[in-house]
Amino acid sequence: MILSLLDLIIICLLACVFRSLLTEVDDMDVLNNFYLKTRPWGFWNPLLIECQRNNPDVMPNQNFARDSTNVFVGFVWH
Repeated sequence: MILSLLDLIIICLLACVFRSLLTEVDDMDVLNNFYLKTRPWGFWNPLLIECQRNNPDVMPNQNFARDSTNVFVGFVWH
């Protein structure tokens, strides 16, 4: 049986999700440091709230359109 590309993508995606759910949570200091350096967009609201407790001046990333364009250009350029 030959797996199609879609089957492989689904298997890899499921493996990544299951592996991430089975591993221990990273240290909160490491996550805070990562968030403050990268300001990722997405599902980071709980960490944003935690960072804002320590520093009320921390704001979420409001540049989704610019960042998405940069990702697209990076893919094409590569």
